Amino acid sequence: MAITVNADLRLNHSITHTNTVDLSRYSSSTSINSQASLSSSDISKVYTKTISVTTTPTVLDVTSLTEQGFSQSQNFANVKYLHVEHTGASGTLTVGGGTNPLVTASSLTAGGWIDLKTTIATSGSIKNLTLTASAGTITTNVYLLGN
Repeated sequence: MAITVNADLRLNHSITHTNTVDLSRYSSSTSINSQASLSSSDISKVYTKTISVTTTPTVLDVTSLTEQGFSQSQNFANVKYLHVEHTGASGTLTVGGGTNPLVTASSLTAGGWIDLKTTIATSGSIKNLTLTASAGTITTNVYLLGN
């Protein structure tokens, strides 16, 4: 079965800051809009999964994922996009780090997420996405795009 994958990634931030000093009011705003399109020449593999993460690290070896991805193995040579979302109500989720890390460790609080659009070439020493909860169980959504 041939699979064609395309992705349109959009990020829009709009921030307004207002400050009142004495009788004067100051206001400023900033807007950031970023967009990237990934065609089938950029990405040919998709991995999505909702994972219940505990204090025992969950390790996803992106060079040998066997779930999701249209019932095909997803052996990423390059990760082009990574999204990890902490959908739990509390706790801290550590994303990355560990042995042969795909990314450096970062912490997410409840409701937080990481979006990373780049090219990470995998190898024997760059392949594991490690997810660890600070306590209890944290529900997490993971999305990977690449080839």
